[in-house]
Amino acid sequence: MTASRTLGIAAIVSALSMAAERGDAQLLDRLKKKVSETKNAVSDARSIRCDVQGVCGTVRQSELFEPGSYESIAVTVFDGTGRFRDAGTQGMVRDAFESRLVENGYLLAASSDAEQVRTQMARGDAWTDEDLAQLKDFIKGIDAVVVVDMRRVDAGRCAVDGQANAGLQTTVHLSARWLHVDAGDVPWVATHKATICHEGTLAEAQATALETAAAQLATSLPLRNAPPAGRRSITSGPETP
Repeated sequence: MTASRTLGIAAIVSALSMAAERGDAQLLDRLKKKVSETKNAVSDARSIRCDVQGVCGTVRQSELFEPGSYESIAVTVFDGTGRFRDAGTQGMVRDAFESRLVENGYLLAASSDAEQVRTQMARGDAWTDEDLAQLKDFIKGIDAVVVVDMRRVDAGRCAVDGQANAGLQTTVHLSARWLHVDAGDVPWVATHKATICHEGTLAEAQATALETAAAQLATSLPLRNAPPAGRRSITSGPETP
């Protein structure tokens, strides 16, 4: 499927060059439209896979990662964008990941223990390798910490009901890291972005995009009873190729 699509695009590009030489403006416009439609079809297919099949984001994991060896998990959220610092918004993101972890067979750390983790790890990305190696010194009874980072927010205008620039298009980029407490390493990392068009305020558009991205990225969390699959890469979701 991919090879045939690539050959199709190559043929269209070749035809574009020929049309340009002949000065056939009408044919040139039709071929450009065909290239755009082909690219949109690829993006749409990824969106369908993410929304319908629930396979979202890009995952990287170590071949030594064994989800079944973890039981108690805590989730902490960091805002690297400076736009989602209120506790309610971060709690919404945490809820998406905690709910999925429970569905996938894990136990959530006790509230008091999880709060201690969030307090201790308030520095976010400032953690060094030495710091990670010392996680077990202050985290008790927790096997792993899922760290969700709000990486970036992009904003622009979009069409609503046929009206150009009537809405706000917002894209939120997220990452999630699985910190192995005892070993102090990171055997699993996932990234994802979600884009929405919203007719309302910028704050509403950002919150909706964040909620969408969090719910979608949480689907990539590993199943506790799944057998080790080695290093893998899964790419899907509404990302432009």
